[in-house]
Amino acid sequence: MPDTKVVRTAFFINGASVFIALGLLLWFS
Repeated sequence: MPDTKVVRTAFFINGASVFIALGLLLWFS
């Protein structure tokens, strides 16, 4: 079973990268 801190960090990084990608798409459109 993976460590909760590792899972939380990975989830936060994934969410941040998705948010940045959406922001760039909105900014360049």
